[in-house]
Amino acid sequence: MILGPGVGFGSMEHVDGSHDPQALYDATLNFLKCGGRALDCAECYETTAHVGRAISESGIPRAQLHVTTKLAGLPGSSFAAVRRRLEQHLNELGLTRVDLLLIHWPGPAASPDGSFSKAKTIELLSDPAALEAACSWQYFDEHIDAAWANLCRLRDEGLCARIGVSNFSVMHLDRLARHADEMPFANQIYIDVANQQTALVKMMHERGILPIGYRALAFLPIVAMAADMGDGTQAALVALKEALGANSVQQVVLAWLVRRGVHVLAKSASKARIEENLQAEALAASPHWTDALVIALNEADGNELVNSIGGDEAARVFMASPGHLEEPSQAAPVASWQDENDIL
Repeated sequence: MILGPGVGFGSMEHVDGSHDPQALYDATLNFLKCGGRALDCAECYETTAHVGRAISESGIPRAQLHVTTKLAGLPGSSFAAVRRRLEQHLNELGLTRVDLLLIHWPGPAASPDGSFSKAKTIELLSDPAALEAACSWQYFDEHIDAAWANLCRLRDEGLCARIGVSNFSVMHLDRLARHADEMPFANQIYIDVANQQTALVKMMHERGILPIGYRALAFLPIVAMAADMGDGTQAALVALKEALGANSVQQVVLAWLVRRGVHVLAKSASKARIEENLQAEALAASPHWTDALVIALNEADGNELVNSIGGDEAARVFMASPGHLEEPSQAAPVASWQDENDIL
């Protein structure tokens, strides 16, 4: 199975403590039973064993599934160490290989020696200031070539079918291209109605890189709240919902991204919501999309009101231009390591 534009399942845990990581067993199993086949995992997620159990107990042939996973940071230490990390992660998933393996972000994991600690990595990702200090351009420039070479070798040795990156900006991709013999199959990025990544998505399509979108639905409650302050984004979403006969504005956002050629991740334990999310693929092909409605939604890109209240702080660090990191928002900080999609 080759990944393309559509709706996949994000398996990150609920770090607000509202649900134990094992809740992702039921959520993953429901997704698979509803016909979903693309799962997104990561070495640093606490849910790995529960997702693996759901895969095993689903009864779905492995060839019908597409499993993406990510190695923390730039895995540029010794190849033997990186291979051991992936093999341990695959063992937790109950798999011998994955379909797509990504570099999770363009910086270090928590341990300077290249070893991996899930707890330390989660701690780093939860601290935007520490993450910003760690993810310097100098570190990226010094480690990206070795990290990419390790991924190529993991693929050549049969531990994954394709390789890619995550949280890479245009500058990161340009730097990778200078010495790489091939471009990544995919780049997983934070993308939503207020952060549409128009130039980056266009560039990826031109280079044959599949955009994978995460947290596309996370800040829709803030969009709805901003409507009471005079913001028009919610109205644009509602207008699209009514014109398309969609079930929800969440479904509209997913369909809008699929139309843009994005493989978008969404998470829910509710079978009704999962079915609605998967139906967004068909909604993307509706003849009722109009230029006027899409333009109205496109105007929400860079929405200052929405971004001043919400937004992904880790993504802000990863995607900032070297030496030009923006000042953090003066609003109350929003946890970057939280539920990326739906509420269970």
